[in-house]
Amino acid sequence: MRRRVWGSLAALLGVVLIVFAAMTLHAPGDNPELSVGVALALLAPGVYGVCVGVVVLRRAREELPESLTMWGLMTWFAMVAAIPAVAYGSTFGGPLIVGGVWGALLLLGCRLVRRETDD
Repeated sequence: MRRRVWGSLAALLGVVLIVFAAMTLHAPGDNPELSVGVALALLAPGVYGVCVGVVVLRRAREELPESLTMWGLMTWFAMVAAIPAVAYGSTFGGPLIVGGVWGALLLLGCRLVRRETDD
């Protein structure tokens, strides 16, 4: 019963973060690079929350997979990667550069996390 409650809360929080990310992208304001960075930083834990919630709800009576830890590390890295992406995009380009730098950093981070968890 407790896992179902936690799974539901994780999925709900994930949906809320995804909605906030979409709202941030919809109304960029004066600094679109910052808006894209905030949206990307919110999108990562939002998607993770929805996925974890679904896994916890589906496996409420079973053992949870250990891969949730790896995906949690990747989510944390995705949130942190938004900071240098915004700094680089604000200096050398625009929102498209922010997304590109964030994607490149995310791929690098995922590769590093997978390598560390495989050892």
